[in-house]
Amino acid sequence: MNRKSSKKKVLISVCIPTYNSGNTIVSTLRSLANQSIRDFEIVIVDDASKDNTIKKIKSFKDSRIRLYKNKKNIGCGKNLEKCKDKAVGKIIVFLAGDDLFDKYALKKIINAFNTSKNVGVVIRPYFWFIGNDLRPVRVTRHFDKDMVVSIRSSFNKIIDVMALSDQMSGVSFRKDLLNFSFNNQPFVEMASAVMKALKDHKAVILKDYILGVRIGSNGSTNPNVYRNSPMEVWKNTLYTEFPEKRYKRMREYILRNFIATNYVGLIQIKNFGTTRQLLREISSLIKYRWINIFNYKFLFFTLMSLLTPRTVLRKLTEIFKLKFNSKTLGKIDFDPGFK
Repeated sequence: MNRKSSKKKVLISVCIPTYNSGNTIVSTLRSLANQSIRDFEIVIVDDASKDNTIKKIKSFKDSRIRLYKNKKNIGCGKNLEKCKDKAVGKIIVFLAGDDLFDKYALKKIINAFNTSKNVGVVIRPYFWFIGNDLRPVRVTRHFDKDMVVSIRSSFNKIIDVMALSDQMSGVSFRKDLLNFSFNNQPFVEMASAVMKALKDHKAVILKDYILGVRIGSNGSTNPNVYRNSPMEVWKNTLYTEFPEKRYKRMREYILRNFIATNYVGLIQIKNFGTTRQLLREISSLIKYRWINIFNYKFLFFTLMSLLTPRTVLRKLTEIFKLKFNSKTLGKIDFDPGFK
């Protein structure tokens, strides 16, 4: 399904893979309509939504939109692939159908690519928000300045790149470097692509929060994504993308100091997964980083997830985000261009 077929060459393509985004897609498109630059296309590939997503998109009048609809649901990774194939821009920016861009987001992404022809991927810090309230309830690490990272950078800088690739939105590539397919495994659809790009090209991490990620009913709150251990998926992806002997120390360092330190993930699995999946994840945290048994954060999140009933833990998690985090994190310089 194609609203407008255009052969005009554009610098940047914003690709939006949608699925049941009817309640949020208009806000996402509004944040694009208010961008400080105008010369870009919006490629939307809907993955057989069952709600009114298509109707909402059609109601939004913007000639830059090109809309396609899959006949059946093919999953996030394969839908990212379709977005990439439909895009004509030299730069591809991905954005989920429930997230928001700051009005200067695309300009800052383009400026980052313009710093060097060897920049293959641009990543951003981001914050989470709930509903239509843009107060942050959780934030990623903040950087004092834009940071350039290569495969020869310190392991900690490489971890910074990987940590920020856990969310699809705001990750951008030079299209001519996207000569590989996206992974269709939950949690690493975008991370695996970033790892591939980083092997031969530089990455830029923007210092500014140009992206707001809406906490909703998809993604990590979907029980189906925990059928495979998130830790094992990350570990297997890392070892698959960097199998060479020269990366042995890097693989082991990232596994111990990044993948095997996701203690907060235990709360997510308890809230939306099964007890068996939770025990499996706790076991993996010890297996890959045995000193976790002496880590107070590991012990705290393990005991919280094991001993607290799911209904109580979900409520406590919501209260912590809304009543504590939203007040202590402070205001973030972020403006989607509308209220």
